[in-house]
Amino acid sequence: MSAFGLGEGLVVAGAGVPAGGIQSYEDWNAFVKAVQTSTYQTDHSQLTGLGALRVESLENTLRAIVEREDTFKLFRALKRQPVTSAVHEYAVQTSIGGQPAGAFNSELGAIASEVGEYERRIVFVKYLMTQAAISHVAAVQRGIVNLKAQENMNALLRLARAANWACYHGDSRVAPMQFDGLEATLEQFRNGEHVFDFQTQFSDLPDFSQEANRQNYVRALVDAIYAAYAKVVGVGNFGKLTHAHLDPFAQVSLDRYLDPAYRVVLDGNPTALTYGAPVSGIRTSFGHVYTEQDIWVESNGTMPSYARYGKVPDTAPGKPTVAATAQTGVAGSRWTTAKAGTYFYVVAAIDERGVESIPSDPVSAAVTAGGAVQLTITPNADRKQTGYAIYRSKRNPGSAPALSDYRLVKRIPANSDPAANTVFVDKDLDVPGSSKIFLVRREPEALQWVQLLPATQFPLYPTNAAIIPWAVLLYGALMVGIPNHHFLIKNFVPPEAPWKPY
Repeated sequence: MSAFGLGEGLVVAGAGVPAGGIQSYEDWNAFVKAVQTSTYQTDHSQLTGLGALRVESLENTLRAIVEREDTFKLFRALKRQPVTSAVHEYAVQTSIGGQPAGAFNSELGAIASEVGEYERRIVFVKYLMTQAAISHVAAVQRGIVNLKAQENMNALLRLARAANWACYHGDSRVAPMQFDGLEATLEQFRNGEHVFDFQTQFSDLPDFSQEANRQNYVRALVDAIYAAYAKVVGVGNFGKLTHAHLDPFAQVSLDRYLDPAYRVVLDGNPTALTYGAPVSGIRTSFGHVYTEQDIWVESNGTMPSYARYGKVPDTAPGKPTVAATAQTGVAGSRWTTAKAGTYFYVVAAIDERGVESIPSDPVSAAVTAGGAVQLTITPNADRKQTGYAIYRSKRNPGSAPALSDYRLVKRIPANSDPAANTVFVDKDLDVPGSSKIFLVRREPEALQWVQLLPATQFPLYPTNAAIIPWAVLLYGALMVGIPNHHFLIKNFVPPEAPWKPY
Protein backbone atom coordinates (compact mmCIF):
# COMPACT_ATOMS: atom_id res chain seq x y z
CA MET A 1 0.00 0.00 0.00
CA SER A 2 1.24 3.45 -0.83
CA ALA A 3 2.02 5.37 2.33
CA PHE A 4 2.76 8.79 0.82
CA GLY A 5 0.85 8.71 -2.48
CA LEU A 6 4.05 9.13 -4.44
CA GLY A 7 4.22 5.71 -6.06
CA GLU A 8 6.77 4.43 -3.58
CA GLY A 9 4.93 1.15 -3.32
CA LEU A 10 6.16 0.23 -6.79
CA VAL A 11 9.83 0.72 -5.87
CA VAL A 12 11.93 -2.24 -4.81
CA ALA A 13 14.97 -2.07 -2.56
CA GLY A 14 18.20 -1.17 -4.32
CA ALA A 15 20.45 1.81 -4.97
CA GLY A 16 19.33 4.66 -2.78
CA VAL A 17 16.46 2.64 -1.23
CA PRO A 18 16.84 0.94 2.19
CA ALA A 19 16.33 -2.81 2.43
CA GLY A 20 13.06 -2.36 4.29
CA GLY A 21 11.60 -0.29 1.48
CA ILE A 22 10.42 3.32 1.67
CA GLN A 23 9.10 4.02 5.13
CA SER A 24 9.62 7.76 5.48
CA TYR A 25 10.06 10.96 3.51
CA GLU A 26 13.82 10.60 4.10
CA ASP A 27 13.71 7.20 2.38
CA TRP A 28 11.77 8.71 -0.54
CA ASN A 29 14.26 11.58 -0.86
CA ALA A 30 17.10 9.04 -0.96
CA PHE A 31 15.39 7.28 -3.87
CA VAL A 32 14.79 10.54 -5.72
CA LYS A 33 18.44 11.51 -5.29
CA ALA A 34 19.50 8.11 -6.66
CA VAL A 35 17.34 8.61 -9.73
CA GLN A 36 18.73 12.08 -10.34
CA THR A 37 22.36 11.13 -9.79
CA SER A 38 24.32 10.25 -12.91
CA THR A 39 25.16 6.58 -13.43
CA TYR A 40 27.93 7.76 -15.82
CA GLN A 41 26.76 5.47 -18.58
CA THR A 42 27.74 6.84 -21.98
CA ASP A 43 25.63 4.74 -24.35
CA HIS A 44 22.04 5.93 -24.26
CA SER A 45 20.80 2.82 -26.03
CA GLN A 46 22.14 0.72 -23.14
CA LEU A 47 20.75 2.77 -20.23
CA THR A 48 19.09 0.52 -17.67
CA GLY A 49 17.80 0.79 -14.11
CA LEU A 50 17.98 4.24 -12.58
CA GLY A 51 19.83 5.61 -15.59
CA ALA A 52 16.89 4.76 -17.80
CA LEU A 53 14.55 6.72 -15.54
CA ARG A 54 16.54 9.92 -15.91
CA VAL A 55 15.08 12.70 -18.08
CA GLU A 56 17.79 13.49 -20.64
CA SER A 57 16.15 15.75 -23.22
CA LEU A 58 16.76 19.47 -22.88
CA GLU A 59 14.87 20.42 -26.03
CA ASN A 60 12.09 22.28 -24.21
CA THR A 61 14.68 24.24 -22.27
CA LEU A 62 16.52 25.08 -25.49
CA ARG A 63 13.31 26.28 -27.10
CA ALA A 64 12.58 28.45 -24.07
CA ILE A 65 16.06 29.97 -24.26
CA VAL A 66 15.86 30.60 -28.00
CA GLU A 67 12.41 32.13 -27.73
CA ARG A 68 13.57 34.46 -24.96
CA GLU A 69 17.12 35.26 -26.09
CA ASP A 70 16.68 37.95 -28.73
CA THR A 71 20.33 38.00 -29.83
CA PHE A 72 19.94 34.71 -31.74
CA LYS A 73 17.77 36.21 -34.47
CA LEU A 74 18.15 33.67 -37.27
CA PHE A 75 18.42 30.47 -35.24
CA ARG A 76 15.42 31.54 -33.19
CA ALA A 77 13.30 32.21 -36.29
CA LEU A 78 14.04 28.98 -38.17
CA LYS A 79 11.51 26.19 -38.15
CA ARG A 80 12.89 22.87 -36.86
CA GLN A 81 12.65 19.78 -39.04
CA PRO A 82 13.47 16.43 -37.39
CA VAL A 83 15.59 14.11 -39.53
CA THR A 84 16.59 10.48 -39.10
CA SER A 85 20.09 10.49 -40.57
CA ALA A 86 23.23 12.58 -40.30
CA VAL A 87 23.19 12.70 -44.12
CA HIS A 88 19.85 14.28 -44.98
CA GLU A 89 18.78 14.10 -48.62
CA TYR A 90 15.96 16.14 -50.08
CA ALA A 91 14.58 16.99 -53.51
CA VAL A 92 13.94 20.43 -54.98
CA GLN A 93 11.87 21.15 -58.08
CA THR A 94 13.83 23.63 -60.19
CA SER A 95 11.47 23.98 -63.15
CA ILE A 96 7.95 23.03 -64.27
CA GLY A 97 9.50 22.02 -67.60
CA GLY A 98 9.28 23.40 -71.12
CA GLN A 99 9.42 26.98 -72.39
CA PRO A 100 6.72 29.67 -72.35
CA ALA A 101 5.98 29.19 -76.06
CA GLY A 102 6.26 25.42 -75.97
CA ALA A 103 2.53 24.71 -75.52
CA PHE A 104 1.51 26.02 -78.96
CA ASN A 105 0.75 23.39 -81.58
CA SER A 106 -1.00 22.76 -84.91
CA GLU A 107 -4.42 21.13 -85.04
CA LEU A 108 -3.07 17.61 -85.62
CA GLY A 109 0.58 18.07 -84.72
CA ALA A 110 2.47 15.86 -82.29
CA ILE A 111 2.16 17.20 -78.75
CA ALA A 112 5.50 17.96 -77.15
CA SER A 113 6.32 15.98 -74.03
CA GLU A 114 7.55 18.10 -71.14
CA VAL A 115 8.20 17.24 -67.49
CA GLY A 116 9.32 19.15 -64.45
CA GLU A 117 13.01 19.29 -63.51
CA TYR A 118 14.24 18.20 -60.09
CA GLU A 119 17.50 18.21 -58.15
CA ARG A 120 18.54 15.97 -55.28
CA ARG A 121 20.51 17.76 -52.60
CA ILE A 122 22.23 16.79 -49.39
CA VAL A 123 22.79 18.53 -46.06
CA PHE A 124 25.24 17.09 -43.54
CA VAL A 125 24.15 17.26 -39.91
CA LYS A 126 26.94 18.54 -37.65
CA TYR A 127 27.53 17.87 -33.98
CA LEU A 128 27.46 20.81 -31.59
CA MET A 129 28.69 19.82 -28.13
CA THR A 130 29.71 21.59 -24.96
CA GLN A 131 30.74 20.32 -21.54
CA ALA A 132 29.38 21.45 -18.18
CA ALA A 133 30.18 20.43 -14.61
CA ILE A 134 29.45 21.19 -10.99
CA SER A 135 31.64 20.29 -8.05
CA HIS A 136 30.74 17.48 -5.70
CA VAL A 137 30.83 20.00 -2.87
CA ALA A 138 28.12 21.99 -4.63
CA ALA A 139 26.19 18.79 -5.25
CA VAL A 140 25.83 17.99 -1.57
CA GLN A 141 24.69 21.47 -0.62
CA ARG A 142 21.23 22.91 -0.92
CA GLY A 143 20.49 24.65 -4.18
CA ILE A 144 22.04 21.95 -6.40
CA VAL A 145 18.94 21.75 -8.63
CA ASN A 146 19.14 25.45 -9.40
CA LEU A 147 22.90 25.34 -9.96
CA LYS A 148 22.72 22.41 -12.37
CA ALA A 149 19.79 24.00 -14.16
CA GLN A 150 21.79 27.21 -14.51
CA GLU A 151 24.76 25.34 -15.97
CA ASN A 152 22.43 23.59 -18.42
CA MET A 153 21.11 27.01 -19.43
CA ASN A 154 24.67 28.29 -19.93
CA ALA A 155 25.53 25.24 -22.03
CA LEU A 156 22.43 25.64 -24.18
CA LEU A 157 23.21 29.32 -24.69
CA ARG A 158 26.69 28.36 -25.92
CA LEU A 159 25.17 25.91 -28.39
CA ALA A 160 22.56 28.43 -29.58
CA ARG A 161 25.27 31.07 -30.01
CA ALA A 162 27.40 28.69 -32.09
CA ALA A 163 24.42 27.61 -34.21
CA ASN A 164 23.26 31.18 -34.82
CA TRP A 165 26.75 32.40 -35.82
CA ALA A 166 27.28 29.39 -38.09
CA CYS A 167 23.92 29.96 -39.81
CA TYR A 168 25.61 33.05 -41.25
CA HIS A 169 29.33 32.26 -41.37
CA GLY A 170 29.87 28.50 -40.94
CA ASP A 171 32.20 27.13 -43.63
CA SER A 172 33.10 23.45 -43.90
CA ARG A 173 35.89 24.28 -46.37
CA VAL A 174 37.73 26.14 -43.60
CA ALA A 175 36.53 24.20 -40.54
CA PRO A 176 35.25 20.74 -41.57
CA MET A 177 33.27 20.23 -38.34
CA GLN A 178 31.05 23.22 -39.16
CA PHE A 179 28.01 23.20 -41.40
CA ASP A 180 27.88 25.66 -44.28
CA GLY A 181 26.07 28.87 -43.43
CA LEU A 182 24.43 31.32 -45.81
CA GLU A 183 27.68 33.06 -46.74
CA ALA A 184 29.51 29.89 -47.80
CA THR A 185 26.42 28.45 -49.48
CA LEU A 186 25.78 31.55 -51.59
CA GLU A 187 29.46 31.96 -52.50
CA GLN A 188 29.42 28.44 -53.96
CA PHE A 189 25.96 28.63 -55.55
CA ARG A 190 26.05 29.32 -59.30
CA ASN A 191 29.59 30.74 -59.00
CA GLY A 192 28.47 33.48 -56.61
CA GLU A 193 25.58 34.66 -58.79
CA HIS A 194 23.60 35.55 -55.65
CA VAL A 195 26.40 37.58 -54.03
CA PHE A 196 26.53 41.31 -54.79
CA ASP A 197 29.77 43.24 -54.22
CA PHE A 198 28.84 46.72 -53.01
CA GLN A 199 32.29 47.99 -54.03
CA THR A 200 31.00 48.11 -57.61
CA GLN A 201 28.74 50.99 -56.50
CA PHE A 202 31.61 53.00 -55.00
CA SER A 203 35.16 51.98 -55.91
CA ASP A 204 36.37 54.49 -53.30
CA LEU A 205 34.58 55.39 -50.09
CA PRO A 206 32.90 58.81 -50.26
CA ASP A 207 33.66 61.59 -47.83
CA PHE A 208 31.41 60.56 -44.94
CA SER A 209 31.87 63.93 -43.25
CA GLN A 210 29.21 65.20 -45.67
CA GLU A 211 25.67 64.11 -44.75
CA ALA A 212 24.56 64.15 -48.38
CA ASN A 213 27.26 61.60 -49.17
CA ARG A 214 26.09 59.39 -46.32
CA GLN A 215 22.51 59.54 -47.59
CA ASN A 216 23.58 58.76 -51.15
CA TYR A 217 25.68 55.83 -49.95
CA VAL A 218 22.73 54.31 -48.05
CA ARG A 219 20.42 54.99 -50.99
CA ALA A 220 22.81 52.93 -53.12
CA LEU A 221 22.34 50.08 -50.64
CA VAL A 222 18.59 50.24 -51.21
CA ASP A 223 19.24 50.13 -54.96
CA ALA A 224 21.27 46.95 -54.41
CA ILE A 225 18.41 45.43 -52.38
CA TYR A 226 15.97 46.29 -55.17
CA ALA A 227 18.27 44.66 -57.73
CA ALA A 228 18.60 41.55 -55.56
CA TYR A 229 14.83 41.29 -55.13
CA ALA A 230 14.26 41.70 -58.87
CA LYS A 231 16.64 38.81 -59.52
CA VAL A 232 15.07 36.56 -56.85
CA VAL A 233 11.53 37.20 -58.07
CA GLY A 234 12.45 36.84 -61.75
CA VAL A 235 12.19 34.00 -64.26
CA GLY A 236 14.18 30.96 -63.18
CA ASN A 237 14.00 31.84 -59.48
CA PHE A 238 10.33 32.65 -58.82
CA GLY A 239 11.00 33.57 -55.21
CA LYS A 240 10.74 36.46 -52.82
CA LEU A 241 12.67 38.11 -50.01
CA THR A 242 11.18 38.55 -46.56
CA HIS A 243 13.99 39.71 -44.24
CA ALA A 244 17.33 41.49 -44.24
CA HIS A 245 19.65 40.29 -41.45
CA LEU A 246 22.33 42.85 -40.74
CA ASP A 247 24.75 44.01 -38.05
CA PRO A 248 24.11 46.93 -35.65
CA PHE A 249 26.23 49.44 -37.60
CA ALA A 250 24.39 48.77 -40.84
CA GLN A 251 21.06 49.03 -38.98
CA VAL A 252 22.02 52.39 -37.46
CA SER A 253 23.09 53.65 -40.89
CA LEU A 254 19.65 52.75 -42.25
CA ASP A 255 17.96 54.41 -39.26
CA ARG A 256 19.81 57.65 -39.77
CA TYR A 257 20.08 57.96 -43.54
CA LEU A 258 17.42 55.85 -45.29
CA ASP A 259 15.16 57.98 -47.48
CA PRO A 260 11.70 58.16 -45.82
CA ALA A 261 10.11 57.03 -49.09
CA TYR A 262 11.57 53.55 -48.53
CA ARG A 263 10.57 53.15 -44.87
CA VAL A 264 7.88 50.72 -43.73
CA VAL A 265 5.45 52.06 -41.12
CA LEU A 266 4.16 49.34 -38.81
CA ASP A 267 2.34 51.36 -36.15
CA GLY A 268 0.75 54.16 -38.19
CA ASN A 269 3.05 56.70 -36.54
CA PRO A 270 3.97 59.39 -39.10
CA THR A 271 7.22 60.18 -37.24
CA ALA A 272 8.50 56.76 -38.38
CA LEU A 273 8.90 58.29 -41.84
CA THR A 274 11.56 60.76 -40.74
CA TYR A 275 15.34 60.53 -40.82
CA GLY A 276 16.68 59.02 -37.59
CA ALA A 277 13.60 56.91 -36.81
CA PRO A 278 14.15 53.14 -36.43
CA VAL A 279 13.83 51.28 -39.72
CA SER A 280 11.75 48.13 -39.26
CA GLY A 281 11.47 47.36 -42.95
CA ILE A 282 12.30 48.55 -46.46
CA ARG A 283 9.53 49.12 -49.00
CA THR A 284 9.93 47.65 -52.47
CA SER A 285 7.53 47.19 -55.36
CA PHE A 286 7.74 43.43 -54.79
CA GLY A 287 6.92 43.53 -51.07
CA HIS A 288 8.38 44.67 -47.76
CA VAL A 289 11.79 43.42 -46.62
CA TYR A 290 11.85 43.50 -42.82
CA THR A 291 15.12 44.28 -41.06
CA GLU A 292 16.54 42.03 -38.34
CA GLN A 293 19.54 43.45 -36.50
CA ASP A 294 21.74 40.60 -35.27
CA ILE A 295 24.96 41.11 -33.30
CA TRP A 296 26.29 37.77 -34.60
CA VAL A 297 26.47 38.98 -38.18
CA GLU A 298 30.18 39.73 -38.51
CA SER A 299 30.80 43.43 -38.89
CA ASN A 300 33.02 46.39 -38.15
CA GLY A 301 34.06 44.88 -34.83
CA THR A 302 35.34 41.52 -36.14
CA MET A 303 38.87 41.52 -34.73
CA PRO A 304 41.10 38.50 -33.96
CA SER A 305 39.54 36.21 -31.35
CA TYR A 306 42.64 36.52 -29.17
CA ALA A 307 42.26 40.31 -29.15
CA ARG A 308 38.64 39.99 -28.01
CA TYR A 309 38.97 37.24 -25.41
CA GLY A 310 42.61 37.54 -24.32
CA LYS A 311 43.20 33.79 -24.57
CA VAL A 312 42.79 30.75 -26.79
CA PRO A 313 41.76 27.20 -25.81
CA ASP A 314 44.54 24.78 -24.92
CA THR A 315 43.60 22.74 -27.98
CA ALA A 316 43.98 25.68 -30.41
CA PRO A 317 46.58 25.49 -33.18
CA GLY A 318 49.93 27.17 -32.75
CA LYS A 319 50.42 30.54 -34.41
CA PRO A 320 51.63 30.54 -38.02
CA THR A 321 54.45 32.54 -39.63
CA VAL A 322 53.64 35.03 -42.40
CA ALA A 323 55.60 36.87 -45.09
CA ALA A 324 54.10 39.74 -47.13
CA THR A 325 55.12 40.77 -50.65
CA ALA A 326 53.72 43.70 -52.65
CA GLN A 327 52.71 42.96 -56.25
CA THR A 328 51.97 45.31 -59.16
CA GLY A 329 49.72 45.05 -62.20
CA VAL A 330 47.47 42.32 -60.78
CA ALA A 331 44.42 41.37 -62.82
CA GLY A 332 41.16 41.92 -60.98
CA SER A 333 42.71 44.20 -58.36
CA ARG A 334 40.35 46.58 -56.54
CA TRP A 335 43.16 48.68 -55.10
CA THR A 336 42.78 52.29 -56.30
CA THR A 337 44.99 55.34 -55.88
CA ALA A 338 42.87 56.52 -52.96
CA LYS A 339 43.36 53.18 -51.18
CA ALA A 340 47.08 52.78 -51.93
CA GLY A 341 49.38 52.83 -48.93
CA THR A 342 50.98 50.67 -46.27
CA TYR A 343 48.95 48.00 -44.49
CA PHE A 344 49.81 45.57 -41.72
CA TYR A 345 48.53 41.98 -41.60
CA VAL A 346 48.23 39.27 -38.97
CA VAL A 347 47.00 35.73 -39.62
CA ALA A 348 45.43 33.25 -37.19
CA ALA A 349 45.35 29.51 -37.83
CA ILE A 350 41.92 27.84 -37.63
CA ASP A 351 41.38 24.24 -36.54
CA GLU A 352 38.72 21.80 -37.72
CA ARG A 353 36.19 23.18 -35.23
CA GLY A 354 36.80 26.79 -36.24
CA VAL A 355 38.86 27.79 -33.17
CA GLU A 356 41.51 30.45 -33.87
CA SER A 357 45.13 30.43 -32.73
CA ILE A 358 47.08 33.35 -31.35
CA PRO A 359 47.73 35.54 -34.42
CA SER A 360 51.05 35.62 -36.20
CA ASP A 361 53.54 38.42 -35.74
CA PRO A 362 52.52 41.43 -37.88
CA VAL A 363 53.92 41.96 -41.36
CA SER A 364 53.45 44.93 -43.68
CA ALA A 365 53.50 45.82 -47.36
CA ALA A 366 53.04 48.99 -49.41
CA VAL A 367 50.38 48.40 -52.05
CA THR A 368 49.91 50.58 -55.17
CA ALA A 369 46.91 51.15 -57.42
CA GLY A 370 46.19 48.03 -59.43
CA GLY A 371 48.48 45.98 -57.22
CA ALA A 372 48.01 43.42 -54.45
CA VAL A 373 49.66 41.96 -51.38
CA GLN A 374 50.69 38.31 -51.40
CA LEU A 375 50.75 36.58 -48.02
CA THR A 376 52.76 33.37 -47.71
CA ILE A 377 51.62 31.51 -44.60
CA THR A 378 53.83 28.86 -43.03
CA PRO A 379 51.97 26.50 -40.68
CA ASN A 380 52.93 25.87 -37.09
CA ALA A 381 54.79 22.63 -36.40
CA ASP A 382 51.68 21.14 -34.76
CA ARG A 383 49.95 20.99 -38.19
CA LYS A 384 46.52 21.45 -36.58
CA GLN A 385 45.34 24.05 -39.08
CA THR A 386 42.53 23.45 -41.56
CA GLY A 387 42.16 27.13 -42.43
CA TYR A 388 43.36 30.65 -41.73
CA ALA A 389 41.76 33.97 -40.77
CA ILE A 390 43.36 36.97 -42.52
CA TYR A 391 43.26 40.30 -40.65
CA ARG A 392 44.33 43.72 -41.96
CA SER A 393 45.02 47.12 -40.40
CA LYS A 394 43.78 50.53 -41.44
CA ARG A 395 45.67 52.39 -44.16
CA ASN A 396 49.04 53.93 -43.17
CA PRO A 397 48.95 53.28 -39.40
CA GLY A 398 52.62 54.32 -39.03
CA SER A 399 53.60 51.25 -37.04
CA ALA A 400 52.11 47.88 -36.27
CA PRO A 401 48.86 48.57 -34.36
CA ALA A 402 47.46 46.67 -31.40
CA LEU A 403 45.65 43.42 -32.27
CA SER A 404 42.34 45.08 -31.44
CA ASP A 405 42.89 47.44 -34.38
CA TYR A 406 42.88 44.73 -37.06
CA ARG A 407 39.72 43.58 -38.84
CA LEU A 408 38.82 40.37 -40.65
CA VAL A 409 39.45 40.24 -44.40
CA LYS A 410 38.51 36.63 -45.09
CA ARG A 411 38.71 33.06 -43.81
CA ILE A 412 40.40 30.71 -46.26
CA PRO A 413 41.07 26.95 -46.39
CA ALA A 414 44.62 25.84 -45.62
CA ASN A 415 46.68 23.93 -48.14
CA SER A 416 45.46 20.32 -48.34
CA ASP A 417 49.01 19.30 -47.41
CA PRO A 418 49.19 20.29 -43.72
CA ALA A 419 52.97 20.73 -43.92
CA ALA A 420 52.84 23.05 -46.96
CA ASN A 421 52.56 26.82 -47.12
CA THR A 422 49.29 28.52 -48.02
CA VAL A 423 49.28 31.58 -50.29
CA PHE A 424 46.66 34.31 -50.19
CA VAL A 425 46.64 37.31 -52.54
CA ASP A 426 44.79 40.34 -51.19
CA LYS A 427 43.28 42.18 -54.15
CA ASP A 428 40.95 44.08 -51.81
CA LEU A 429 38.03 41.91 -52.93
CA ASP A 430 36.95 41.58 -49.30
CA VAL A 431 37.00 44.84 -47.35
CA PRO A 432 37.88 44.54 -43.63
CA GLY A 433 35.45 46.28 -41.30
CA SER A 434 32.64 46.11 -43.84
CA SER A 435 29.14 44.71 -43.31
CA LYS A 436 27.37 41.77 -44.87
CA ILE A 437 23.61 42.04 -45.43
CA PHE A 438 21.84 38.68 -45.71
CA LEU A 439 18.64 38.95 -47.73
CA VAL A 440 16.59 35.82 -47.10
CA ARG A 441 13.26 34.23 -47.71
CA ARG A 442 12.65 33.15 -44.13
CA GLU A 443 10.12 30.43 -44.84
CA PRO A 444 10.54 26.69 -44.14
CA GLU A 445 10.79 25.42 -47.70
CA ALA A 446 13.58 27.92 -48.44
CA LEU A 447 15.42 28.01 -45.10
CA GLN A 448 15.14 25.82 -42.02
CA TRP A 449 17.04 24.01 -39.28
CA VAL A 450 17.30 20.23 -39.53
CA GLN A 451 17.90 18.38 -36.28
CA LEU A 452 18.88 14.76 -35.71
CA LEU A 453 17.72 14.58 -32.10
CA PRO A 454 16.48 16.98 -29.42
CA ALA A 455 19.01 18.92 -27.37
CA THR A 456 20.27 16.29 -24.96
CA GLN A 457 22.11 16.04 -21.65
CA PHE A 458 24.80 13.34 -21.86
CA PRO A 459 26.48 12.00 -18.68
CA LEU A 460 30.28 11.95 -18.48
CA TYR A 461 32.60 10.12 -16.09
CA PRO A 462 34.75 12.13 -13.67
CA THR A 463 38.44 11.29 -13.82
CA ASN A 464 40.62 12.65 -11.02
CA ALA A 465 38.52 15.53 -9.75
CA ALA A 466 35.55 15.68 -7.41
CA ILE A 467 33.13 16.96 -10.01
CA ILE A 468 29.89 15.86 -11.65
CA PRO A 469 30.46 16.45 -15.38
CA TRP A 470 28.08 16.15 -18.28
CA ALA A 471 27.82 17.24 -21.88
CA VAL A 472 25.01 18.99 -23.70
CA LEU A 473 24.55 17.96 -27.31
CA LEU A 474 22.76 19.45 -30.31
CA TYR A 475 22.97 17.65 -33.64
CA GLY A 476 21.74 19.78 -36.52
CA ALA A 477 22.54 22.03 -39.46
CA LEU A 478 21.18 24.88 -41.54
CA MET A 479 19.34 23.64 -44.63
CA VAL A 480 19.27 26.24 -47.39
CA GLY A 481 16.49 24.48 -49.26
CA ILE A 482 16.26 26.95 -52.16
CA PRO A 483 19.54 28.89 -52.47
CA ASN A 484 18.22 31.07 -55.29
CA HIS A 485 15.66 32.60 -52.91
CA HIS A 486 18.41 34.29 -50.88
CA PHE A 487 21.01 36.95 -51.56
CA LEU A 488 24.17 38.33 -49.93
CA ILE A 489 25.38 41.91 -50.20
CA LYS A 490 29.00 42.28 -49.09
CA ASN A 491 31.54 45.10 -48.67
CA PHE A 492 29.08 47.73 -47.43
CA VAL A 493 31.03 50.05 -45.10
CA PRO A 494 28.44 51.63 -42.78
CA PRO A 495 28.82 55.42 -42.55
CA GLU A 496 28.24 55.10 -38.80
CA ALA A 497 30.93 52.45 -38.26
CA PRO A 498 33.80 53.77 -36.09
CA TRP A 499 36.54 51.72 -37.86
CA LYS A 500 37.22 52.71 -41.46
CA PRO A 501 39.53 50.57 -43.63
CA TYR A 502 41.19 53.32 -45.71
